[in-house]
Order: sequence, then structure tokens, then C-alpha cells
Amino acid sequence: MQQMKEQVDEDSIQDKFNLSQLNEQVPHCRQALDMILALEPDEELEDNPNQRTLIKQSAKMLYGFTQTTYVLTNHGTTQMLEKY
Repeated sequence: MQQMKEQVDEDSIQDKFNLSQLNEQVPHCRQALDMILALEPDEELEDNPNQRTLIKQSAKMLYGFTQTTYVLTNHGTTQMLEKY
């Protein structure tokens, strides 16, 4: 998701603790995570533009949640202090 302004560490995005319970809050969480990590999309997703739009919205939501969690970590806080 290159359009996001702040980069979240990829390890933080994939951390199971950070992703806990997001399956319940983010529709299509697995596909959204794949999109964020720029993994190969499902063939079904490529053939269905409406589904792709839904996954893209979910990816933005998921990235926002992981970014919020990341900023609260020592590394994320240090990056924010350096930036501001």
C-alpha cells in the first residue's frame, strides 16, 4: 500500500499478536493482509473488480489498525519522535 504516508514495519504487520481479533473487525482480513504485503492475489479477486474494491477498503482499514498498534511500540514511538 504505497499511498500510505507512514510505513509500518512488515514484521509488525505480520505479528500474530497485532493481528489478533482483527479477523472479526476487518472483512476479508486474509486477502487484505495479502494485498498490504503485495502477495499474489487470488484468481477470483483478479476476475471480480467489485471484490477487489472491497478488499482494498479492508486493506486500508487493516493497515490503519496495524499502524495504530505499531506507533505504540518502542520502535514506532522512536520513529514518530524522529519525524516530529
